[in-house]
Amino acid sequence: MAECCKIMKVIEGCKEKTYGVRDEYVVSRHAARIMLDNIEDKFELIRQCVWEIQRTQIFIIKKNPPNLGILTGLLNHMLCLTTSTPIIYGLHIRKSLTLLEYRNVLEMAGMFFLQDFDLASNTCLEQVQQIDDVNVLALMGANAKTQRNRAIRRMDGWMERY
Repeated sequence: MAECCKIMKVIEGCKEKTYGVRDEYVVSRHAARIMLDNIEDKFELIRQCVWEIQRTQIFIIKKNPPNLGILTGLLNHMLCLTTSTPIIYGLHIRKSLTLLEYRNVLEMAGMFFLQDFDLASNTCLEQVQQIDDVNVLALMGANAKTQRNRAIRRMDGWMERY
């Protein structure tokens, strides 16, 4: 949540500031004019992406699926993608991105989407690891194992009824 707020603050404040450019492009004056004319729309798109990621994170925290750590890692990675090209540190994130065919989606669409993310599903995303393992739980903190076990019991109880 705090990361979303920080990014939103940067996006809102950047209209009055100049920042260094990460990539260099050679374009015509006409193409540069089109890009600059639409710059505010691009900031609005980034702002909307950050807001949706934040809203999704709030929803899954309330839902408490057994793979909350995996989903949080993916959403965090997507949050970082809104402003930069992040280095993927966590093994669980790397595995999840591979299972989601991250590179293929990025190559085709120019940005990463979680098209199969289903908030109504028990684990929200069928392609990734369905239950947080001990490594993910260690990254999440002290109460994570208890939360995960509670989520698993809730799912088991739900499955027994149907």
